[in-house]
Order: sequence, then structure tokens, then C-alpha cells
Amino acid sequence: MTGEEKRHTLADWLALHEIDPPFCRHILRAAAEEAAGAPNDQAEPVREEPALDPERAWLSVVEAMCNCLPAQRRFIEESFEKISRKPVSSANPARRALTLDNGSTSYPTIIYTDRGKSSDMLLMAHEFAHALQIVASGGKFVPPVAREVCAFIGEAALLSRLRQTDDIRYAGLRQVWRRDDRKYLISDGRDLESALDNPDSAYRYNWNYPIARHLANRTCGAHDPQRAWGIFQGSLSVRQIFDSLQD
Repeated sequence: MTGEEKRHTLADWLALHEIDPPFCRHILRAAAEEAAGAPNDQAEPVREEPALDPERAWLSVVEAMCNCLPAQRRFIEESFEKISRKPVSSANPARRALTLDNGSTSYPTIIYTDRGKSSDMLLMAHEFAHALQIVASGGKFVPPVAREVCAFIGEAALLSRLRQTDDIRYAGLRQVWRRDDRKYLISDGRDLESALDNPDSAYRYNWNYPIARHLANRTCGAHDPQRAWGIFQGSLSVRQIFDSLQD
């Protein structure tokens, strides 16, 4: 960082999302209650899963997204054909998955780790939803909380599909999902809570997760594809997403 570069802070993050500490605390309380009320199935035995074929996994991810947003099937399928996917070695110490925004004139690139495990599918669903949001929003700036809402909707869509089509993988991924829920809603929520009293707190990306995870879970529970698609298009602010769920 050079002397001229600005360190982003909590105040910057709040302003970017047009939210304030009371709004965050309200969401964090609801998120903590949501996590506390979720069943704990971590001790349940999970049957051995068959090896994961990455291409079949990608097709499941796409079909799950189409089932979640049925009116957008053609758009989703065409976007998938044009989005680049680059697997990396499981020995690579870099991030397990990320999506690169290549600008409004190009389609995104998804970089992901292929370990042959079912948990890879949640990463695929997360990153495909990120890529789909980039395409659907057409170059519009979408703040990180809203971007992560889309990614978590993608994960939930995959779980919903596997619950109907593959009970073995569903059981394993449900455990991963609920473990992640506690991390995002409780651990990351506490991290954000501890920063809210200090506007100059240095920005941390994981602040986006508790709010996004809670809003995504609520959005999926509302079963309103049109509202969900509006989030992917970048048409709703974080507060508008929240307000729409109060109906």
C-alpha cells in the first residue's frame, strides 16, 4: 500500500451499502437466532459418496439454478456456455475457488479446485451464482453483500435439487451447509458486531457474510423467483432486499 492509497473502513463499508450499525445489529440478532434454531446433524453418519464427475457436477449446478429461477432458464444455460471454467490442481495453495469479472464486454471466468469431492459442488454453485450475477447485472456495480446473497442462493438451489435427486450427496452437503451457516452467521457475525462501535475499523471482507447469508436464507424461504432475480440483476439494495422480506 502506498501513502496515497486509502485504507477502507467500517464507515466506508456502511456507506457503500447505504446501511447503518442499528440495521446491522438487527440483522445479526436475527442471524444468530436462525443459527441457534437450526438442527445440528454433524454427528449423523454419512454414507460414502461416489466419486464426483466434474462435468456432471456442473450440469447439476446449472439445472439447480434453472429450477430456482425457471423463467430465466434460457439465460442461465446460455450464460453457462459462455462463462469460462478453469480447474486448478488440488495441491495449489491458493484459494479453492474464485470468479473473475472480465468486464462488461466479456464473460466471467470461474477458477475452481477439482478434488473429486461432493463439497466441490457447493463451491461450484457459489461461484456460478457469482458469475451469473455479473452477467445478469450487465456491468452495473453491485455491492459485496448483494453479490454474496446471490452466491448463497446458488448454494441453496443446489441443495434443493440434490434433496430431490441424490440423497447421498445431499446428506453430506447438508452437513457442510449447516457447518458453514454457523461460521457465517455466528463467527463472522461476531466479528462484524465487534467492529460496529468503531467507524475507523479496518474493512474485512467477512463482514459481508452474516448479512448476506441471512438475507439469502430468507429469500430462498420466500420462494419468490422474481425477487431473487432482481437481486441478481442488481436492482435491489441491501435494505430493499431486507424490506421486501418483511411483506
